[in-house]
Amino acid sequence: MSFLSIFQKFLKFYEISDKIVFYAISTSLILVLFQGIFIAIQFSKLPLSVPLFFSIPWGDAQLAATSQILVLPALSLLFTLTNIIFAWYLHDSQKNLKRMLAVTNIVIVFMFLITAVGIISIFT
Repeated sequence: MSFLSIFQKFLKFYEISDKIVFYAISTSLILVLFQGIFIAIQFSKLPLSVPLFFSIPWGDAQLAATSQILVLPALSLLFTLTNIIFAWYLHDSQKNLKRMLAVTNIVIVFMFLITAVGIISIFT
């Protein structure tokens, strides 16, 4: 599959979809990509363990291996793909629900991005 055919499918999806949903999902995918690139660039500067589990009381229990920070972009991508699938299979009469899914997706992916940047900024 060439880049041109992927781009053509992307344009076709743009033509048939609700513009708010399209831009929200596109923004979410760009945020996920930015998050992955940011983590990849900063990964070598991180120590052996990073604070990832903030719901656990203070101490060593909050720490996770550095590689586990990749859970953040993975969850962002999983959440985005799940919402794309849900929005895709909703009927056209449920336009507001599609929009709510898409906008909520941006908020959650942005929160994952802020979390990743916050964790990494502690050490760099």
